[in-house]
Amino acid sequence: MINPASNDLFNFCHSNYTDWNIEDLTGYVPCSSLFLDFSKAEDRDKDGIVSLFVETLKKAKHNSRLMVELVLVLIFKMMEHYSSSLSDVYSDLVKIITVYL
Repeated sequence: MINPASNDLFNFCHSNYTDWNIEDLTGYVPCSSLFLDFSKAEDRDKDGIVSLFVETLKKAKHNSRLMVELVLVLIFKMMEHYSSSLSDVYSDLVKIITVYL
């Protein structure tokens, strides 16, 4: 679990993790490989990210746990790339997904 007095979340967001250690940070056990999938999609830049988002959103519309995990991943990815254009891409996707919540 994250200790609010520590910098665990800050350190996570400002590092180059390829694996999502959300369970260590919060106790949440992921139900998918979305974090890794989005990390791989970043190799194809914005088009790869948006394509994966659309595909995942179709599946998540009828799966509330996957929808929550998608939101978590998007927010973590937005923070991970806070100083690059990818942060704007993830921010836009978070705005889109709020229509479904």
